[in-house]
Amino acid sequence: MTEVAAAGHGGATSTDRPDGSVGSGGLVRVTVNLLPVSAAALDQLSETTGYSRTDVINRALQVYQLWQQIADRDGGTVVVQHRDGETERIRLA
Repeated sequence: MTEVAAAGHGGATSTDRPDGSVGSGGLVRVTVNLLPVSAAALDQLSETTGYSRTDVINRALQVYQLWQQIADRDGGTVVVQHRDGETERIRLA
């Protein structure tokens, strides 16, 4: 089984640079425009997990990268096995 260990890095700090370059703290500041449904998902995930919005976004990007690697390796689909043994094949469009 492949697991994702997504480290939380907290919010923006004074080492963030507006041009997106890496500051001395290793953080990169980016600006994104979210669809309302994505903004709602971000807020809901932040509330239910207790992670900051920054941490949710960082974790989501790491999970998406892993998803892409698995999907690329396995013909574009990811198979999820649930605790009850049921499996699902999932393909992101």
